[in-house]
Amino acid sequence: MIDLDAKKEECPHPNPLPVERGDRKCADSVMVALNSSSMRIEFAKTSAGYGFQLFVCEAASGWKAVSSANNPLVRGGCFDLFADDIEQTDDANLLLRGRKVGDGVDYSWSAIITVRDDWFDFDITIDSPIPIELKHAKVIEPEIMIDLGELPPYERGDHVWFMTTVANPTRWNDDAWGNDCPATYYFDPYKRFEIVLFFDMTAMDWMSFDNLARFCDYRCSLRRRYRGRPAAELGLHAVSYSGTSFPAGPQKFAYSISARPREKGPTDHQAVVTMVERCLERLPKHSPWPAKATSWREFSERCADELMHDGHCWRKKDGEEYLLNYVGAHSVIWTDALNARAVPFTFDQPCLESGVWAALPLATLRTLDRAPIFDQLYKRAAHFTLNTVRSGRSFIDQVESEDKALGTWQYVYILEQIFQLARFENDLKAIEHVVAEVNRFTIPLARKMSYLFPLSFGRLSMEKAGGGDAHSVACVYASLMLDLHEMNGEASYLVEAITAMRVVGRLPVNTITQELMLHAIGVQVAARLFAKTGDAFFAEQQRYLQAQVLRQQYWYQDRTTAQARRSNTLGSFMACGVINYPALFENIEAVARVAVGFKQQVPTANVLRVFEHARRNNFYFFPQVVDEVVTSALPHVPYEGMAILEGPVASDVGQEIYGAGWTFRACLLWEAYCACDDRDVMVMNLNSYEELELAKAGAPAYSFVVFNSTNDVRRLRLTLAEALGRSPTVGVGAEWERLAAVEVDSDGSFALEMSPDEVKLVRVTISR
Repeated sequence: MIDLDAKKEECPHPNPLPVERGDRKCADSVMVALNSSSMRIEFAKTSAGYGFQLFVCEAASGWKAVSSANNPLVRGGCFDLFADDIEQTDDANLLLRGRKVGDGVDYSWSAIITVRDDWFDFDITIDSPIPIELKHAKVIEPEIMIDLGELPPYERGDHVWFMTTVANPTRWNDDAWGNDCPATYYFDPYKRFEIVLFFDMTAMDWMSFDNLARFCDYRCSLRRRYRGRPAAELGLHAVSYSGTSFPAGPQKFAYSISARPREKGPTDHQAVVTMVERCLERLPKHSPWPAKATSWREFSERCADELMHDGHCWRKKDGEEYLLNYVGAHSVIWTDALNARAVPFTFDQPCLESGVWAALPLATLRTLDRAPIFDQLYKRAAHFTLNTVRSGRSFIDQVESEDKALGTWQYVYILEQIFQLARFENDLKAIEHVVAEVNRFTIPLARKMSYLFPLSFGRLSMEKAGGGDAHSVACVYASLMLDLHEMNGEASYLVEAITAMRVVGRLPVNTITQELMLHAIGVQVAARLFAKTGDAFFAEQQRYLQAQVLRQQYWYQDRTTAQARRSNTLGSFMACGVINYPALFENIEAVARVAVGFKQQVPTANVLRVFEHARRNNFYFFPQVVDEVVTSALPHVPYEGMAILEGPVASDVGQEIYGAGWTFRACLLWEAYCACDDRDVMVMNLNSYEELELAKAGAPAYSFVVFNSTNDVRRLRLTLAEALGRSPTVGVGAEWERLAAVEVDSDGSFALEMSPDEVKLVRVTISR
């Protein structure tokens, strides 16, 4: 496990500095302070008003200043919020008030600062009667920055070498930024402290293209300044602006600060883990169910029925039917993009991904659920996919004289998926095609690239084609190698898997963010390798890659536009590097792969909250749920995107047939194996992509995690799928090694009682 090396004990010097409080009415006090277990914030009165300074606690000497004094709550010519008066309402809260007059503004504001979970939470409301005309003069305003003070000597050398920072949102290919993580991390090697800032983008819904369009303009990071001696600031600052009109009426600024002493500088991997695991404490606890969401089981059945539609989904050529990629072969966004690049392309052609990505989860779902439509669609999709592979008409066999460029992640990922489907069908010819391709092209490509996969490559030359990297492809490559090793016992495949994952484990933190679900697969692979080898490197890697996946989630509900407010982005993920919207495909694949690792590292309630948001909010991809008036002929086939400020209109991307298969994977993840009579409590299957091995096992063991995210005690009844058998052995507990047997009724059901925020592990063993 990663040693986070952060001191969490109470400060032995809780209040060494004088604080004037009087009767808690502090308008005339010189200084007011709040303490947490590891940090302190002081507000001192100056001619401008009350500004703040941060301290952390050193065991030997007490409070140590880690910022300059006199920081305003919000910066900018129209802001610069220094309080006129302060009231300490209790030991955990400060109430600040002020009025901003001048520079063309006249408004009042108030703020509450709260100590919570070793964080300082800032909740600031300004209320201007008219829109504020932003000046964008000394800085692009508004910004939330903590002045860290002057930097040490040789700051461009020694300081840069030994500090550790994580900037967000995530970035790919140098200058392309996403819109995911609203946080930043900084370790100071001189003052020896670490600090995390988290910005509540749900509350700050004033952001728009009329002022600052959130992560089109903002960055969360360290910023150097050079006015005299070099100095640094940390926080939320803009590099561009979209407009100059800040809206009238009550508007929020909301953010949280957590600082701790730390002796040893973290690696950048450790910093990502620290930042993400701390910020999970700030994630909202609940998402309401979408109004028209029913169950993943019902949506799966309806989706399967709609995917059988000839014309919208299936077409024929030369007597062979094929699946399309988008409903009606129509995507406005991708048509415009390809036309702009002058790329000849038609959507009316076979899409192998649509077939394999639907068939693979259906191979299992049809055995757990008796609805005939699951078996019917499975046979049709599997036949299309495997017949294409067997007949030599797939990309595997298209080796031309021209060195045609292929997308690397698509190439390796589809190979992995085809291989799994071929094993389900025991299709020896299809398996032979995949193995031949792997030995002839895929392994030589990986070795030639030193496992640093490019975004695209030439099929004949095996050289990088064009710009961009896709380093997380090594994760899905390792997964395929592990599968081949476990099929035939060939040791060289295991060596390939280990080598690829060790390369991933040494890469800088911003080089693997191109395709989200690939490093989610890495979480699963690291867990498998740790179980197989016992090497602690892979246990640490699992935790790190999990943090990278969670880093790329949407940590906020987008409330900036009317269309965005129809959905809830919490628990969704940025589909891939710099595509600024979530997609069902990547969302469900990510959580399904990460969940497998919970058999190795038991998740906390904070981690599981992401999965609970995902279980509910992924329904917003479906026209049936998100459209006020459903006009789609196939309302249970998902849109590729979800409405979000920085992204395109969801319907313009199209309804993704190729991503619809993850409706079935969601059903497998949350409902098909084990049903709960209380839908507010999450039951999650931890065996994704292990279905074939379990089906062949003499006494298969299925693993689940149960999470009660509500504020109430819940008494539940869980019922196992009939296909699992009616004489299971069930163990329940908080640790896998200490599961206690529970009584199972003849119908395969058993009772549980769950406290608020409680996590329980369940293992079900079937005797055959």
